[in-house]
Amino acid sequence: LVQPILDRHCITCHDGTKGERKSFDLTARVPRPFMSVPIEQSYYALRRYVRHAPIFTYFLPPLSFGSRVSPLTQTLGKGHHSVQLSLTEWQLLCSWIDCNAPYLGDYGAVAARTAR
Repeated sequence: LVQPILDRHCITCHDGTKGERKSFDLTARVPRPFMSVPIEQSYYALRRYVRHAPIFTYFLPPLSFGSRVSPLTQTLGKGHHSVQLSLTEWQLLCSWIDCNAPYLGDYGAVAARTAR
């Protein structure tokens, strides 16, 4: 759900090539395996700017994670160059963050990715 947003708005500047802003790779290429699932570089790069709940942490203060406090949404909300997300894109991005930024949506998707 998130990669198409990155493809539309981000990869013209953040494509992983050399340069001040370009070295930040938000493309879907260059997968890196995690537990035998190939995960694109964009996920690793973007997840650093998402406040997510750490695994096995059950008691967290309010507003310690989620889209309201993530550096990604704060940067985009202030206006990151000429990026203008539609309402649907904002909702998708915030929902992804608020669901703790999962890579794959379900086990069927994991099975399909590992079968490649």
